Amino acid sequence: MKKNKKIIFLNFLVLSMFFVSTGYAFLTFYVSMLGTTSISGPQFYIGSAKEENLLINQESPNCSHFKIDNVYRTFKTDSLGGIDFNYSPKIDLSIRAKVLATTTPQELILSFGYIDSLGVVVPMYKGNVTLSQNPENHTISFTGGGDVPKDVEFLYYQMEKVCLDCEYSVSKCAGGFYTKAQLRK
Repeated sequence: MKKNKKIIFLNFLVLSMFFVSTGYAFLTFYVSMLGTTSISGPQFYIGSAKEENLLINQESPNCSHFKIDNVYRTFKTDSLGGIDFNYSPKIDLSIRAKVLATTTPQELILSFGYIDSLGVVVPMYKGNVTLSQNPENHTISFTGGGDVPKDVEFLYYQMEKVCLDCEYSVSKCAGGFYTKAQLRK
């Protein structure tokens, strides 16, 4: 009888150790399968220079150049249906451009904002890049902290000439670099 109790106890001990080690191995396996992911905000690429549209998460269909003929060149998304943001986004504005002028360098003003469902234009970010006669890549980064966009019907990316007599040329893309706006949270 005592021998049976010892055998039962040893079996219980062996089974307990088996379950503990199996559980440990199981948890180690599943914990090692966990990883991290990175979520990035939408990217807005120049679509058609003629239609002045911004493509959402879709690279420009061609890497053509366009000129800023008037004072402004404004590209906007299709209707977003009056969406509300729940944060003030950070943004990177990228552009590949050059200027033909008698005196260089010259400035180009980049701005990004939205148009609400009532047609009110709400600028969010504005900054300058300095251009030369050779095409160069530029990126301006802005941190959030402004108002949280509400009732957004369209987003826009605008380029504004500083030198009105100068000829500005913008490339939609070159060598993997795109003229675009990238939202970040």
